[in-house]
Amino acid sequence: EITSPTAHPGESAFYVGPELVDAFPDEQRLVEIGKILTAQRRRKITVTRIDPIYNSDQEVIGYMAYAKP
Repeated sequence: EITSPTAHPGESAFYVGPELVDAFPDEQRLVEIGKILTAQRRRKITVTRIDPIYNSDQEVIGYMAYAKP
């Protein structure tokens, strides 16, 4: 699952489900999530960072992927 909330000017942010991010090794996540976003949005998206989102028990419940166009 990928959704796109509002981000800072010049930056896009996407919520990415944990099952998608966890499917890739750490060193490949930026590139692979960027490829998926590029395919979905039909424009080149370069992911610059991926931050985990935690619940109150400090369990990862998703990720925010930040990208530049």
